[in-house]
Amino acid sequence: MYHGQLKNILLLSLRFIMDKLSYASDSSTSAWNTYLQQIERVAPYLRELT
Repeated sequence: MYHGQLKNILLLSLRFIMDKLSYASDSSTSAWNTYLQQIERVAPYLRELT
């Protein structure tokens, strides 16, 4: 799987989960947004592990 595809699938999955969780705010200062930013930073390195 290509890095871009993996990242898109991961982010879409996380967005779907966020829509289901009332406490997961999409504001730029929320813990959820911080988590998503961390995933985006780590995603390029996940390809090396496969």
